[in-house]
Amino acid sequence: MKRVSSADLKAHLGEYLRVVQEGQGLYVTSHRKTVARLLPSSPNEVASIQPPSLPISVVKDLKGIRLSSRVDGVHALLDDRRRR
Repeated sequence: MKRVSSADLKAHLGEYLRVVQEGQGLYVTSHRKTVARLLPSSPNEVASIQPPSLPISVVKDLKGIRLSSRVDGVHALLDDRRRR
């Protein structure tokens, strides 16, 4: 099975989906560690929708948080990526 990084998969998704459609599986890696395996589905396989595990009232009651200062999302993301 071929290995592909998650970044490369994201950049060339259509190309890799065609590879899987043709019957070849893929290992997806992140930081050189395998995190997922993409396999072709069988013709009689049907995706199923899972019912919610909690009632909608739980989601409606969620409240956001207020930060004490402004946060630059791009700066925070780049800092996080540098630490990895």
